[in-house]
Amino acid sequence: MTRATAFAEFVNRFRHLAEVVRQLALAIDDAPEDGSEPAVVEALRVSAADAVHDTGTPLPQHDLATCQERINRINRAIRQELASYDVLREIERIAVERAGAWPRWSSVVREVLDRCETAVSECANALVACWRELDITAHT
Repeated sequence: MTRATAFAEFVNRFRHLAEVVRQLALAIDDAPEDGSEPAVVEALRVSAADAVHDTGTPLPQHDLATCQERINRINRAIRQELASYDVLREIERIAVERAGAWPRWSSVVREVLDRCETAVSECANALVACWRELDITAHT
């Protein structure tokens, strides 16, 4: 693999991550309207909007450190703000308490969160390949 092909693969993985993050934002926005929206939904909206912004900003050409910072920030948002144990437990509690359309919404959000976690992991792995190519080039 070359640096160019490694970076191209990273860009492809990043685009996929961006698409999944946009799907998450749409899923969160699709919360049932039953008169009083739970606070967790607004918190999810804000965190998802931040992640959409981070994935929507163009990647700097071959600036791996900036790419690494962005992936770290997105990963942190997904794991600590969007898919934390407390948030997932609250989503489940709301689904059980409110019933109606909430269980389906909860299920969709959890499924897209799982895809986000997978996509960010694949993106991080592709970035590791870029770092390796940079390291190989530096040692030749």
